Order: sequence, then structure tokens, then C-alpha cells
Amino acid sequence: MNKEKVFEDITEQMLDLYKKKNADYGDSVADTYNKFGLDAFLVRMYDKINRVTTLNHKKDQQVVDEKIEDTLLDLANYSILAIIELRNEKAKKVSNICEDKTPYM
Repeated sequence: MNKEKVFEDITEQMLDLYKKKNADYGDSVADTYNKFGLDAFLVRMYDKINRVTTLNHKKDQQVVDEKIEDTLLDLANYSILAIIELRNEKAKKVSNICEDKTPYM
């Protein structure tokens, strides 16, 4: 197994999933981040971790087509989306500092 190729395939799948969900939901993740900060992502990620734990230990699932891999992909995407929002926030702060051209006396 070429793990680098598998990693590449997974990240391409994550990007595809991100694009589809963004088309369906818009940039709701950014809106939530702007209202609640990083905690918004942590709550969503915690829900996903709980879901993986449940799927991993429960043998008689009611929703039989739900896969652990799907939940893990969601978890990975939330991690990346959180990084994007943190970097975006940092870039805005830097931009605001650069725009403030108050002359020094």
C-alpha cells in the first residue's frame, strides 16, 4: 500500500466533501465561528468524536449505512476549517494594523 497515495486520495475526498457541503450550506461554519469563536469548532469536533466512539463500540446500529470513515472525514475537515478561520482572523488583524497609517509625532 502506498500510504502517500492513500493520503492524497483522502485529502482529495475531503476537499470534494468540503466543496459540496459549502455549496449546500454556504459558509455557515464561518458565521458560527464569528458568533462563538473556536468553541464552535470544538463542540462540533467533540460531537464527531463521540459519534466515532459510539459507532466503534455499538454492534446493532439503527442507521446501517453510517460509516466511521465519514465521521472521521468530517472531523478532519472541521480541523482544517478551524485553522482556516484562525488564519483568516490573524490576517484581518495584520491587515487592520497595516491600514492604520496614523502619522507618528
